[in-house]
Amino acid sequence: MNKTRCPWCGKLVDKQADARRYAKEYVLTVIFRRGRIFNHHGVCAHCGNAYSNTINTAIKLSLYIASVVLIFSGFSLGIWILIAIGLALFIFSLLYFLFATRFRRIYGDNGFTIENDKNLFVRMRVIDQYYELRRGEILLLFKDHDAHEPFSRVSPISVSKLDEKAGILEGYWLYHHCDNAYFASLDRVHLYDDEGNVVADITFKEKIQNG
Repeated sequence: MNKTRCPWCGKLVDKQADARRYAKEYVLTVIFRRGRIFNHHGVCAHCGNAYSNTINTAIKLSLYIASVVLIFSGFSLGIWILIAIGLALFIFSLLYFLFATRFRRIYGDNGFTIENDKNLFVRMRVIDQYYELRRGEILLLFKDHDAHEPFSRVSPISVSKLDEKAGILEGYWLYHHCDNAYFASLDRVHLYDDEGNVVADITFKEKIQNG
């Protein structure tokens, strides 16, 4: 899951700085109008777009309330199984929100998730794989992507589906760029991770087989 890169421009984010920037710009809206103070939001310092790494606030808050109700009910009624279930639900929810969620595009002042542009969908065949590929991560086509202005280079790709047996990746370009079509025409393209490692060589031409 992507928890390191802006889902708009693909550049590495500073979570704390971006969260402070969001709070400075939207805190009154968050607290008094939308009730989304429980979400972790950020405004990318590179491109200025807002993102979140939590699921819907109503779901999150409901799970927390349910766990608290179970725990207090268990104590009040002396039913330890309710306490155990409540604690388990609370721990599960906390771990899920911390580790299983990913950065998502949102509208800055209301927290609604923005869906991927279907026109940016891509399907790739893996030619060679060097590191683990994971659904939800953002992979780069240049390892020095972060050294350039937002949206100035070919778009990174967000992986949405992985079929390891067939060697197929599906995903989305993060944004439209004139070089996207050029890279899609190449027989072999490197995909880089955050550390600049080549994770895999892929092709957008499915006639080329693995190996």
